[in-house]
Amino acid sequence: MRLNNGKKRHDPREDVPYELVRLGYACNERCLFCNVECLPEERKLDDSVLRNAMKAALLSGGRPGARISISGGEPGLYKGLPALIKLFKSKQAERVEVQTNALCFADRALAVSAAAAGATSAFVSLHSHSAGVHDKLTGVKGAHARCLRGIDNLLSCGLEVVLNPVLCSHNYRGAGKYLAFVVARFPEIKTISLSVVQPRGRVRANRRLVPDYADISRYVSAALSYAEKAGMTVNNPICGLPLCVGGWHERMDRCVESSLSKINLRQSNGKVQPPLCSSCSVRGYCGGVWSEYLGIHGMSGLKPV
Repeated sequence: MRLNNGKKRHDPREDVPYELVRLGYACNERCLFCNVECLPEERKLDDSVLRNAMKAALLSGGRPGARISISGGEPGLYKGLPALIKLFKSKQAERVEVQTNALCFADRALAVSAAAAGATSAFVSLHSHSAGVHDKLTGVKGAHARCLRGIDNLLSCGLEVVLNPVLCSHNYRGAGKYLAFVVARFPEIKTISLSVVQPRGRVRANRRLVPDYADISRYVSAALSYAEKAGMTVNNPICGLPLCVGGWHERMDRCVESSLSKINLRQSNGKVQPPLCSSCSVRGYCGGVWSEYLGIHGMSGLKPV
């Protein structure tokens, strides 16, 4: 295993996904590539789902040392979010993360409340350095500016912020510029989770959002090289790329699927390994490709290592 940033060996147990707590599906963005599938009425803001989440946490008794990720929809829309965070911390959760588009956290009062309740980190969906591209992808004019304010507030309140851009056909060419923007604008942020659009959910109606892996590979590879020189950690999450795309096979200690394989925690998530993968030397550490991708681009971009 290669050294992580030349400092210490990466512990694959760090990549075990957090325990997900979903606060319903209400959201204040309309992302073109949203893969959260639900009925329209389920996207209505209903605080009863937060009450149910708190009841479930109380009944479970909690687990000391647990790592919790509060997701949605958009958790920031729920007024009782700080109370839920406080509840998990009272159960001795080691980390409580909020997955957010950060629009609600443009209101500093919410960031202060979340931090005071014990939130340790925020997993923020900032999809582009370009305001126009970000706003187009999220379906909300002005979302980029509000997201940046939200990130500023979260950081100033002491939360660790991990950015989660979703690469698609509209923004993958700017991956390098995105990282340069983050380095300049948010020097406190040291970790990026580089997702790639899943061919599911709303993308079924707009398959052109799914980039050809043959096209995206060199942009991702260049961005990763830049990140390493800048001292930034970029991770390849489960919703990222196969190891043969973008040079990830050379950075397997930053690939979640590889880490899970090493500790026998591989997950079933709808990915497949086509026959082409049978001769790949890293196939045991790679989840393969979304089955829907094969129906859009075939095996373009896939090449056994």
